[in-house]
Amino acid sequence: MKKLLLAAMLLFGLFAYSQSTHNIDFEPLGIGADWDWTVGDNGTNPPLEFPANPAIGGINTSATVAKFNALQTGAQWALCYTDDDGQFIFDATNTTVKIMVFKSVLSPVAIKFEGLSPAAEIQIPNTLINQWQELSFDFSAHIGKTFNRIVIIPDFAPRTEDHIIYFDNIKVPDGEAVGPLPEPTDAPPIPEQDEEDVVAIYTEVYNDLPGTNFNPNWSQSTMVTIDYNVAGNNTLKYENLNYQGTQFTNQDVSLFDALHVDFWTPNATTLSFFLISPGNEIAFPLTITHETWVSVDIPLSAFVPPVNLSDVFQFKVVGNGTVYFDNWYFWKEPTAQGTDATLSNLKVNGITVPGFSPLVLNYEIELPNGTITVPTVTATTNDPNATYLITNPFALPGTAQVKVTAQDGVTQLTYGLNYTIASPEPTTAPPVPAHAETDVKSFYSEAYTNVSGINFNPFWGQQTTVTLDYSIAGNNTLRYEDLDFQGTEFPTQDVSVYEFFHVDFWTANSTALSFFLISPGPVQQEFALTIEPETWVSVDIDLSEFSPPVNLADVFQFKVE
Repeated sequence: MKKLLLAAMLLFGLFAYSQSTHNIDFEPLGIGADWDWTVGDNGTNPPLEFPANPAIGGINTSATVAKFNALQTGAQWALCYTDDDGQFIFDATNTTVKIMVFKSVLSPVAIKFEGLSPAAEIQIPNTLINQWQELSFDFSAHIGKTFNRIVIIPDFAPRTEDHIIYFDNIKVPDGEAVGPLPEPTDAPPIPEQDEEDVVAIYTEVYNDLPGTNFNPNWSQSTMVTIDYNVAGNNTLKYENLNYQGTQFTNQDVSLFDALHVDFWTPNATTLSFFLISPGNEIAFPLTITHETWVSVDIPLSAFVPPVNLSDVFQFKVVGNGTVYFDNWYFWKEPTAQGTDATLSNLKVNGITVPGFSPLVLNYEIELPNGTITVPTVTATTNDPNATYLITNPFALPGTAQVKVTAQDGVTQLTYGLNYTIASPEPTTAPPVPAHAETDVKSFYSEAYTNVSGINFNPFWGQQTTVTLDYSIAGNNTLRYEDLDFQGTEFPTQDVSVYEFFHVDFWTANSTALSFFLISPGPVQQEFALTIEPETWVSVDIDLSEFSPPVNLADVFQFKVE
């Protein structure tokens, strides 16, 4: 009897394990074919199809499979996703996810999950073509995390032509249908600021800015409903939030005090609001209280630096779950008469100081190398009754000050202009290359025909300022200022038959400099450059320095750090 009981317990354990995952088989009477599948970042986004198996037999005897047409015009991360599997939590029994693929090319396949937890993604390349292969993904690093969206990226690589990919038999954790989430039953508080003290983006109380795009395509997974009715009040409803942008006409809000936001959520666990000016953004974390309207007045000083308040044009929300928003507007307290000591403009040699804002008091001004004459400063006060006094330095480098006194004779602000002298620049061009054209694959030179289609300034989140074709002694160069890192993207190249990579560089002040060669994955390898300040340095890097791990037959990016 004890042996029989033990056997029964083992069978129950196996049965319980088998129920922790299930198979998406796309059969007419099976699972997946009647789900809503959304295709994204794939050019014209042709829909997912469910044709007959192109190669029945071997490991896949299914009659029906899924077909994904990865377009050449699509992004390398062209994808499809569904929310119809329900919500699940990874545990010790269900972390192995599998998929069968039938592909004509070798490239990574990515499985990604999104939901209340931060997105989890794993990429594994297929190693077989024109036959079915099962790939296995280990998500054990994400035990305890909650997801409700399955994302498939079947051909995660740049394409020079369309690729047809078939996939089938996706083994995923069991999901549970989540009932309707609670919704707000009342509207948020009505704003009370005067219209003249407000710049409104989304309200029903004020005149909102025209032309705002509340759902720009930033490749987000968030589902946006504009003017979702809550207790007779229009709101913005974000579902399955990961991040979401809003774009509006560039605004100068430097004289405003705060950004107001009302939000309501039944399930979000993390939520941040970003204010963005061109090239700069910063997050403000919001404190969450579930199932109640939360009103927040974010001091604009929380965004400075790096945001330029005189030129803001975007919001971004990052978080999870479902969130309702209302009453997005900038506001300010009415200025007491006679106490305004701010400037409306500040110029150096007739040009407005870059990044000028009335509430920003200190500026760094870099003057051209060799400057010896102290610049001329002019100022304009916001209040015509205010006065100011300009004090210049005796020599350069140095600091100029503009002390502004308000009409009341008491309130004062002092603006500072700290002058520095730019580093020297090269006065000669680098040596002219002497290799024959037939022995060269050129990316940036005036001696050879360069590879076409190169992006010398892709946005990878860097702070570097790039000047393309900066003239040095009549020779075009790439100029990197304020360098932290900088990428270059080009059509995939096979350089496996080449021996060296050549680069010329000149710097007056770099103390560390490295060059990276990158193949898809991405896989990259660093080569440290030896710096000799204020002289052209010519380097021929043996390509063996990059391989392994870089695949020299498939390189597509450079990076400088």
